[in-house]
Amino acid sequence: MAITQIELNKYLKKLSELSFDPDNNIIVCNYSDKFVDFDELKKVRRTNKMPLSPDMLYINNESHEIWFVEFKSSTKKNLQNKKFEIKRKILDGLIVFYEIFQNYYKYKKYYFVVYNT
Repeated sequence: MAITQIELNKYLKKLSELSFDPDNNIIVCNYSDKFVDFDELKKVRRTNKMPLSPDMLYINNESHEIWFVEFKSSTKKNLQNKKFEIKRKILDGLIVFYEIFQNYYKYKKYYFVVYNT
């Protein structure tokens, strides 16, 4: 189920939207550039059990990099309690990514957790 760049455009959202935490009413990163909403993109898989995934995806074709970004409205200390969940999001996110995109095996992959203090 490959997805084209044109189809990918419908999953673009402002970074401030992607990093919004509705439970705490906080925007973790207030920035207007647009990136891929990975939580929405993973729904193209049409599966009964939705895997975990990072919030944002950025593909840089010039530097051959893929960034997976998870936003957390949390302190660094509280993130320690969510270590397993974050690791699971990394693994599930990579699996989902390769189910959707087949042409990025040679790209470097980076995973970021962005949090507020």
